[in-house]
Amino acid sequence: MATDVEAQVVQEPHPSAPLTLPDFEVPAGLRFLLRTTNLRVYRVPIEGENKCCSAFPRKFYVADGEGNAILEGVETSSWCGRLCAESCHGFELDFRDADGVTVLSMEKTAACSTFYCCNAPAISVTSGTDNYGTVTHSGSIPRTRLTISDAIDRPQLSLLGPCTRQSHYIDGIFKLKCFNKSGSLGRVTVQHFAGMDSYQIFFPIDMDVRMKCIIIASAVLLDCIFA
Repeated sequence: MATDVEAQVVQEPHPSAPLTLPDFEVPAGLRFLLRTTNLRVYRVPIEGENKCCSAFPRKFYVADGEGNAILEGVETSSWCGRLCAESCHGFELDFRDADGVTVLSMEKTAACSTFYCCNAPAISVTSGTDNYGTVTHSGSIPRTRLTISDAIDRPQLSLLGPCTRQSHYIDGIFKLKCFNKSGSLGRVTVQHFAGMDSYQIFFPIDMDVRMKCIIIASAVLLDCIFA
């Protein structure tokens, strides 16, 4: 897999392949993903609004392995939706780099009740005009399962973790696997930190940047599921 810090190009598939992913260029603000194997995604409270705390929008940071914040994202949604639907509400989330440039955009769909019988929550991920893919909460019993699909809706990866958190003070581990295959590629560790959840992500350095971005979205989705 290419690791050129200037661009990452999808290799041409076999001529018989019916569907192909388009070539893409990695934005400057995401090139740090080409040379990293672990990240931390964490949420911080937004205060100062004259509304009840459950209606505050989410604010996330993506930090590198040394703890340096690289990206910052603030939720865009209606106050009524946050207040009434809480973690089930839909929202948009734009991550900006240190220069204030939006390099990653996420859109979460509205969901139903705890087990999402009729409408499972999902987050689609784009960067500029490039569609990176989607992460979907695809199961709760016997274990929580997230499915990561590429830009043409082909399942590529899955995150498999505990059904429910037994305690707010015990870490939960979600194993990152190739879809429908054994073996582990990495993990997402949920950690309780100062009243907020923190998500430590580990993946191979040569993993496609688009997949790494969707795994970041998976941490955001887990934050909604376990809120």
